[in-house]
Amino acid sequence: MRSALNIVAWASLAFVVRDLLRVIYMLIANHPIASPGLSAFGGAIFLSSLLASVDVFLLWFAILLVMGIRIADSLPVGKAAAGVAIVLILVLLAQAGLGTLSAKLGGMMITRPF
Repeated sequence: MRSALNIVAWASLAFVVRDLLRVIYMLIANHPIASPGLSAFGGAIFLSSLLASVDVFLLWFAILLVMGIRIADSLPVGKAAAGVAIVLILVLLAQAGLGTLSAKLGGMMITRPF
């Protein structure tokens, strides 16, 4: 378990680079990023929430994970890639579901009669 956590931690440096680039862009442009990732291609709330997390850095993260898991556990490339893909899809679906839920609940108003 320790080696798997080390692999995920080192592979997550791709997200550090992504966030640094986003901060630099926002400082230069003086406005936040309107649609991160591929979210501009999604029409529905769930689809745009799902595509907001999909970008080149997610692909880089997945490739690093496959390489690390393959080497650490002596797995064939197909099994390592399938395991990483299943986990990433589940995580992306959970993130999109929570994003959709927060978007739906964000517009609700509670009125009290008294």
